[in-house]
Amino acid sequence: LTYICIKIDKMRNLLMAIVAVIIISGCDNKVVYKNYHELENMNWSRFDNQVFDINVTKNIPLDLYLSLRHHTDMPYNYLDVNITLETPNGEFRSKDYHYSLKDSNHKWKGSGMGELWDLDLTIRKDISFRKDGICKVTIENKMPRGTIPGIIELGIIVKEAN
Repeated sequence: LTYICIKIDKMRNLLMAIVAVIIISGCDNKVVYKNYHELENMNWSRFDNQVFDINVTKNIPLDLYLSLRHHTDMPYNYLDVNITLETPNGEFRSKDYHYSLKDSNHKWKGSGMGELWDLDLTIRKDISFRKDGICKVTIENKMPRGTIPGIIELGIIVKEAN
């Protein structure tokens, strides 16, 4: 009986250690900003710009990501957007992006569960600002049709750069 109790204690300690490692590794303490906008009726209208206000600190390098949650039935394999950053010192940095949403085997990129897919797309890595304040990020739908069906949420994730 003593032998069985010792085995159970060792197994319980091992299980607790595994759970602790999973919890610690699941925490991404480099994330400094994360915000999502839910789109009405899973449609993103051409003129419905998504705007995010991010508090930034002078000379702290950051990585910016566009976070996309979409439905399996989204009819496009790609996403064309224009992303404009208005920096705290009044500069505008604008760029068109063409993001591929499927891999070479025509499978959705990112992680999926059921009919929902989540994908983080790089906007800019290792960007620094010359002044503390708010960086306004505007995401504009540049797809050829007026509305993109199947987009559930758009978001911005900002992490401390490595």
